[in-house]
Order: sequence, then C-alpha cells, then structure tokens
Amino acid sequence: MKVWTVNGGEDYSMAAPNFTVAAAAALLIGEGGVTCKNGSDFMPFLTWGLRDAWTRKQFGKGIDEFLSDVKKNSPEMLAEALESILPGSPEQRDAMIKMAGSGDPETIASRLDSITAKSIILDTNYRQVARRCAASLRSAP
Repeated sequence: MKVWTVNGGEDYSMAAPNFTVAAAAALLIGEGGVTCKNGSDFMPFLTWGLRDAWTRKQFGKGIDEFLSDVKKNSPEMLAEALESILPGSPEQRDAMIKMAGSGDPETIASRLDSITAKSIILDTNYRQVARRCAASLRSAP
C-alpha cells in the first residue's frame, strides 16, 4: 500500500494500492480541488473543464466513466483509501499510526479519530466527505 499526499490547502495523507484508486478517491472528496501525489504519480488541481480532459489523458476515460469504473471494479479498495485519509504529511501519518498502537481496525480508527480531533489544523471536511463516500460504496448493490 502506498501513501499519497492529498492537498486541498493543507496536507492530508491517504493509503491506496495504486494511482487509479488514489486519483479516484481524491476526485471524489475534492471534485478536482485537491492534488494527489506519490513520487512521479501526480494529479494536479483540476477545474471543472480540466477534470474530463485529465482523466482521458491519464486513464483513457472521461471523468464520469473513470469514476464509475473504479467504483464498480474496486469498491472495497476505494472505500479503504477514503477511510484512510488523515491530516498531515505521510511522515506525520506514520507518527499518528504509531501513537494509535495496535489492535483491531475499529479500535485503531477510534484512537486515530481521538488523536486527530486534538489537531488544531484539522479541517474535518475531507474526512467527513470521504467517510460518506466509503459508506455509500459499501452499501451499493
């Protein structure tokens, strides 16, 4: 699993298996208003008119078809990527995960929520949108 920097004004990090899933997650939470980067894989800020052109160039599909295909073919990976979003850089992410300790995924998620809630810079909007998207992916037929 790679860790991606997602930025819509402040750094967030997200774990995703590949650029396709990471880009789809970033498009879902930011509608083109966030960047997504890991090494040479990079999604820039995309205004409405550029989203379709960018996904066609990168993935050979327009924005609607691209997101539909990722939701259909990789719903669990996309949901996990969305749920993994944390405030801060990848380095800060590692520190938060170490602070959360070990245990079952729900316990760790609860601990991470507690840690991030204490962060003064945390803008929870992206995490809230991401969780709603993940929940809808998991409830889809």
